[in-house]
Amino acid sequence: MMPIITAGYSCREIVEASSAFLDGEMTWSEWARFRIHIMTCPPCAEYVRQLGLTVDSLRSLPNEEGQQLRSNLMELFDDWSSGRLPDDEDNEDETPSPE
Repeated sequence: MMPIITAGYSCREIVEASSAFLDGEMTWSEWARFRIHIMTCPPCAEYVRQLGLTVDSLRSLPNEEGQQLRSNLMELFDDWSSGRLPDDEDNEDETPSPE
């Protein structure tokens, strides 16, 4: 018996769940809800496509260099997605947030 899909993802949830999707770390139900959203939302589909290209590019780097770069990028992404940005006195008034 297949699980029942009760609700879809929001665009914000797509951003938050994209890594799990690309890494194959979702349950069948989560995967199906995710796919339904990106099949009907071109901006999210493009976001996931671009993130996938980035992940594939990073995975093709030599181990040590790639590992450090992946770690740095994930830290920056986590900061950005939670609204935290590195200290930058020049951009105090410009605080982009993922919405």
